[in-house]
Amino acid sequence: MSEKATVEKAEEQACLMRQGAGNYSNLCGVLAGFVAVIMVLVLTPGFFPTEHNSSLVELVVSLFTVSSFGYVFSAFTFIGISHMALWEYKSLEEMEKSYSFAQALLFLFSAIFLGGVAALAYARGALLLTITAFVAFLLLLIILIKNRWALAKRPPPQRKKEGTSHE
Repeated sequence: MSEKATVEKAEEQACLMRQGAGNYSNLCGVLAGFVAVIMVLVLTPGFFPTEHNSSLVELVVSLFTVSSFGYVFSAFTFIGISHMALWEYKSLEEMEKSYSFAQALLFLFSAIFLGGVAALAYARGALLLTITAFVAFLLLLIILIKNRWALAKRPPPQRKKEGTSHE
């Protein structure tokens, strides 16, 4: 493959990543607003019955606050990716690493949000919703743990190609 074709392919991939980053940025903004609305509802007087202790309410509000600000931070991270040209990165791999890191942040703050949903559902007595939110929380944590290299901003592990030997 010629160098010109390789550069064109890298530019095409970078263009697709910038477009995807813009879409993720929009999603993060919508999620941040959604979580903020839920927080307002939770803080509305009379939402929680008086028999619930305030520490559970504080936990729910804290988790929602962290996830809302985290979504905004993730949106800014995706905006940074979407407006930078490929030549501003050291390489396409560097751009992919930033993109993967931003996706991992989105998953992390979604896990925190689901933790808040599970606590809120538990406080309201919705057992099935509590179980569902907790299972989703665990699945997101498993994804994050499996892809911890993205949070460490390291390149993903390379898989060995079949049929090749390095002896």
